[in-house]
Amino acid sequence: MNVVNESEKYMDIIHSIFKNDVETAHFLWKCTEKTVIYMGGRQIIADGVTHPYEYIREKGLIDPQFLPVFDVFRTSVEEGIESGIKHGELPLDVKMRFSDEEDFRFCHIYNLFQRDENDRITAVLVNIRPFTQKEEFDRKIVDSFSSDKDPAIYSKMIAELINRNPDKRIAFIQFDVERFKLINQTYGNEAGDELIRFFNDSMHIICTPEQPFCRLTADVFMVVTCFEDEQEIIDFIHIIESRLSGFNGMDYRFTFGVSEATDRSRHTRYYGDLASVARKSIK
Repeated sequence: MNVVNESEKYMDIIHSIFKNDVETAHFLWKCTEKTVIYMGGRQIIADGVTHPYEYIREKGLIDPQFLPVFDVFRTSVEEGIESGIKHGELPLDVKMRFSDEEDFRFCHIYNLFQRDENDRITAVLVNIRPFTQKEEFDRKIVDSFSSDKDPAIYSKMIAELINRNPDKRIAFIQFDVERFKLINQTYGNEAGDELIRFFNDSMHIICTPEQPFCRLTADVFMVVTCFEDEQEIIDFIHIIESRLSGFNGMDYRFTFGVSEATDRSRHTRYYGDLASVARKSIK
């Protein structure tokens, strides 16, 4: 009697699905072994490549307009592999092409991290697929409106986070760009809009699902996160600063304000206001 390992059966099923999905690129990046294994669909990574995202960038497959956010994504993946990453998965929507002969179009890049018994990332399962016509249409609709989340929805997200973590410390982190009006005056309003869009897209990469963020007004963003000590907050702020700095060679600096939710009975807006006071007091 032949005994078939359940994980092997599962991988066989997955591989058969990938093989028939001709519109999507599927590959397994064994980062510890520095190899890329083609899983099916379109093969956009050449044989012998050891780092797929370096290859994609160097081949010019990313729309230049989206290179800054792609670099944030690539750095997050690399540092996550090196030192650990809280994300179980990491998606990115970016304009790219699968070959030099094609036009740039919106694609969804999805990373699923595989870990060993020591929680070290050993491989990344990667899917890259073009948007459907409906997804393209939906994105245009969303882009035509403000990127701000509805305040009531965001407040509910924060309240749910607090309720899920009754024994953990909760921090409200607000930040903005110093003298943002000067950015618009120096580089133009369109460049200022692109900068804010870069911040918003990058925060989707930096923050985990357990770190809800929101663009509150103009250039003001807020993140709510669990933490164990103050150094963890400082480290997280440094990550935000390093990832969001230097967009298109622009010169700007950030101002941060932090408050801690010490009284869970208060409305979440109260701690957002305290973070705002802290941020403005630095100025």
